Amino acid sequence: AARLREELAPSYLLPVTPPASAERVADKARLAAVCASVGVPHPRTEVPDTPQRAGEDALRLGLPVVAKWSRPWLLPAGSGLRSTQVLHSAREARDLHARTAEAGCPLLLQAYLPPGTDRDWFFHGYADRAGAVRAGGPGRKHLSWPRGAGLTAVGRWTPNSEVTALAERITGELGYRGIFDLDFRRCGTTGRYHLLDFNPRPGAQFRLFTDSAGLDVVRAQHADLTGRVLPDGDPVTGRAFVVENYAPLAALRPAPGGRELAWWAADDRAPGWAMWALWARHVSGRLRRRLSAADGVPAQRPAPRTPSLTTDNEKASS
Repeated sequence: AARLREELAPSYLLPVTPPASAERVADKARLAAVCASVGVPHPRTEVPDTPQRAGEDALRLGLPVVAKWSRPWLLPAGSGLRSTQVLHSAREARDLHARTAEAGCPLLLQAYLPPGTDRDWFFHGYADRAGAVRAGGPGRKHLSWPRGAGLTAVGRWTPNSEVTALAERITGELGYRGIFDLDFRRCGTTGRYHLLDFNPRPGAQFRLFTDSAGLDVVRAQHADLTGRVLPDGDPVTGRAFVVENYAPLAALRPAPGGRELAWWAADDRAPGWAMWALWARHVSGRLRRRLSAADGVPAQRPAPRTPSLTTDNEKASS
């Protein structure tokens, strides 16, 4: 949308943001330079230009390392390439870099920040026409899928002044306008919050941050771009977000602070029913393969997948 702004502007209301800013922050290699320029912590990052250099950089950063393709939306379907993965040897780094031409974008290596309790955070917001961050807020990831390294399965709206200040700093310094979804991980050694991803779009959990006036980041943008006054609402801290198929027990427990389910909504039940039907088929297929293996009958199994460290939602933390 940002790239086609001239063509879209006659028919659509769009945030007025500096040229190429959306691509700068979405490109994972360029994001490291952006963070350095505005003083926002970011994991040490190397962008090797040869397979040999990739192996050397992996050793220099310290194994394990996180490997990311800078523009994951360019990865060809069916290639088996994952936007983000953890590498445990220099050879893995060399072999992955050798597929750069196939990927269509550079490979970058990042220092690995171990997961842990209270370390994974996200921030959703809307930067209005004046650059003020409206709606949204900070959230803490309580459970991810895969555990410790994936998308948010259970999250909660939790006040965090440091995360909020970092979100306001980077959007303010860039002059960014529009909806954004940030992922952070706190370093267990220094205690600093490192920005892992800047998604210039709504994230999967954006409805978690619906305030007492019913305002979320999408409604905030719509109201702002149509010249209306945004209603004043209070943060509903403590509200939970649960992805039912990844955390079914959490979806069934009482939620005193309120809860936003990923799939089920009383006023639109079709997505929830579809998700459970697909999930049941997935689980039954895995059970059949296990039973076939136990009976000594060869069964086709999907190739093992390295757990991704991103949310995309989407995406999440590294």
